Amino acid sequence: MKQQFLKLVLVAVAVLAAADIFAQGAADNPKVIDDELWKKEPWEGCYMPEDFIWVKPHAAYVGSNLLEVVWLTKERGSGWVDWSQDGWATTNRAWTAKYGVRDFNELVHKIDVTGFDPTKPVAWRAVSMKLIQIATGHIRYEGEPDFDWTQRRAWLDLSAKRARYESGAVLHTEEGVVNPLSPAKGPASLIVFNDVHHNVPVYPNLVRHAGEGVALAVFAGDIIDHSRSEDDIVKFVNGPMAYIGRELHCATRYVRGNHEFTQGFSRHLADYMGLQDGQLYGAVDFGPARVVFLDTAGGLCDWWDVKAYVAEEKKWLAREITSEEWKRAKYRVVIAHIPPAWIGRDNKAHKDGMPGVDLYDIRNGQGVTAMLGAHYHYPRFMPPNEIVDFPVFVGGAPFVTKATVMRCDMDDESIRVRIIDHNGDAIADWRSAPHAAQSAR
Repeated sequence: MKQQFLKLVLVAVAVLAAADIFAQGAADNPKVIDDELWKKEPWEGCYMPEDFIWVKPHAAYVGSNLLEVVWLTKERGSGWVDWSQDGWATTNRAWTAKYGVRDFNELVHKIDVTGFDPTKPVAWRAVSMKLIQIATGHIRYEGEPDFDWTQRRAWLDLSAKRARYESGAVLHTEEGVVNPLSPAKGPASLIVFNDVHHNVPVYPNLVRHAGEGVALAVFAGDIIDHSRSEDDIVKFVNGPMAYIGRELHCATRYVRGNHEFTQGFSRHLADYMGLQDGQLYGAVDFGPARVVFLDTAGGLCDWWDVKAYVAEEKKWLAREITSEEWKRAKYRVVIAHIPPAWIGRDNKAHKDGMPGVDLYDIRNGQGVTAMLGAHYHYPRFMPPNEIVDFPVFVGGAPFVTKATVMRCDMDDESIRVRIIDHNGDAIADWRSAPHAAQSAR
């Protein structure tokens, strides 16, 4: 009974805090959620319910030298990705197969692209064909003639089937480009959006200030305010990822927040995301850095499940920080929704009480260069302190005049982290040499 009362108190406090935050921004943002925005530029071309490919593709960076292109079709169909790094003089084709069967009868398409040179851009083309008929030994797509049983042997000819992919069937395509993930010259650059809470107008404003050469855009949690249906996810997560990828020619990465953890459709969230080894957490090589993406989970209603989940993630994290990839990296950057600690308005460090923060018991003393976090809705820089031995940056949110984009640039000489506000001004601007701490402005 005592624990139940405590839980109810915590829920009430969280609701009141959220209400206060949204009330502060209401005057500047009379229409926080406006579906009309999706019928106008810049959203047009990313979420288009009337198109066969109705949720446009984004290329998720889900492993070192591994992209997963994700899109949705309105009706069941096939999916593959063609890609090139020489202006389409050479075309490579990627399929996803389950149990020996290629993607041909799906609504959500996830195609892995690997084997590319990370020092060069990757041009990719997502392709789908609408499924019309499944028969014994035969699949018919939109634009193909009806199956003729008298020509069954010809239909079973595999070489003829491959030729049909090039002509006959109607091909629905969408294209994109990913900037070099480990550029031969210049820094490897990533940006972070956080705590958008369905408030899509922040994106076009912040994109103007993101700068050139971005190779990776990270969506660091609470991108949606709730996940009650498929529409919440594909409109306000997949749609913006496609938009940012298109505008900046970059890959994307999704990091779960506590708001995505709750509500009834949250159990299906991962079905629409590019995943690394089937998980919402992971680590990648990015230029001279090792970047770790943590899932700090959350959700006051689900604590009894979170602890077991975090315990498994913690085992993975213990392996990661002893890996050769971690050890040889010039910089080790951690990105998570809930930081291990935060600087309050009293300018003191406070430890967060959410279950996912147990992950950070293993962080101190492991040479973390910097952490980019979210959750608290106001931008802060926290230098190393008695709680954590690495600097923490927290982005602002969720309204247009309060939202920020964080940018991290890394080369062999230095790492630079900036928190950039809606006017394009740097709220914080921090630099460090490899594994050396310096002060922030």
